Amino acid sequence: MKKEIIYVADIGNDIDDVIAIEYLLNIGLLKSVVLDGKSRDYERESELEKNGVIFETEIPKESKILFCGGALTKINEFIKYNKIDLLVANGGFAGTNIVNKKNVLDKFKNKEKIRTYNFNMDIDATLNVIHSNNINQIILVSKNVCHSELNCIDKIHTDTFLDKYNLNKGKRLHDLLMVKEGVNYILGNKMNCDYLNVIPICERNIPNNMSIWGSEQNNKSNVKISISLKL
Repeated sequence: MKKEIIYVADIGNDIDDVIAIEYLLNIGLLKSVVLDGKSRDYERESELEKNGVIFETEIPKESKILFCGGALTKINEFIKYNKIDLLVANGGFAGTNIVNKKNVLDKFKNKEKIRTYNFNMDIDATLNVIHSNNINQIILVSKNVCHSELNCIDKIHTDTFLDKYNLNKGKRLHDLLMVKEGVNYILGNKMNCDYLNVIPICERNIPNNMSIWGSEQNNKSNVKISISLKL
């Protein structure tokens, strides 16, 4: 497979996106990185460039596979005039209305909708993207699995390149899980998560514009959301 993944990133708020970018670079599938328009960190950007990461100001016109670890602003702008095959994004939530009780994390008991950071960075853009007819397949690696204790180093993530980051063993690597799931899907490998086809649901008019998100199962939807994580 040639390099063709465009990663839309938020590198200003957490090391997680940086780690995910390095992973894609290491396995030879990263074409370039586009910052999400909501954040920037020049020091991290410079370090990634030194390691061979190519940054672009906008998503290249011929792009067909997009991964997103930040806001969906740039993706929304792109799909107004372009069709893509696949979007893999970190965001969304699958609650107790569709997740088997045994797979519900303690912190999400009795929750059908909650806040999810990336989606709330640009709510209008998120809604446009998840309902767009210009995306063939959307895969959401969502908050209900990203917060699992399995989503840590020495559990799902045993990659040796992580050693240099001196991460707390309990840190959840949301974006790294997302890119690994996207790569598994593209290459036809076994996925770490189980998925359901859903329609994402947004409840607006929450104080500080922090909308809450959930999902309703719909087998005809082109959106798949993660419902459980397994070793």
